[in-house]
Amino acid sequence: PGIRRGREHPTQLKQGEILDCWRVRRIIKNEELLLSAEMKLPGHATLNFKIRPKGENKSIIEQIAYFVPHGLWGFLYWQFILPFHTYIFHGMIKGIVKKAENKIIYGPKYLTKNVRIN
Repeated sequence: PGIRRGREHPTQLKQGEILDCWRVRRIIKNEELLLSAEMKLPGHATLNFKIRPKGENKSIIEQIAYFVPHGLWGFLYWQFILPFHTYIFHGMIKGIVKKAENKIIYGPKYLTKNVRIN
């Protein structure tokens, strides 16, 4: 695993395909894209994009990064890289909107504290 090139189609994805260092786990056209990391990490990472219509010619793009740490090292790793990922994820949303030839009305916003899933 790692950054790989040579997808079957330059603009269309399918389930199971590799996208950079992510694997497409679920794709629902114009609704959801779920990716899981295939890079070496001290935990398991997924990245989920959801699109919800919001009135005429408007949509909400929801980007959720999940990380389940493996042990103390995984927890420390996530705490260390979280500020960098916030910057990267904001840029990613802005890039998606720009590629769609649209504009951001408000956001992006992010959770101000960690959320624990039991």
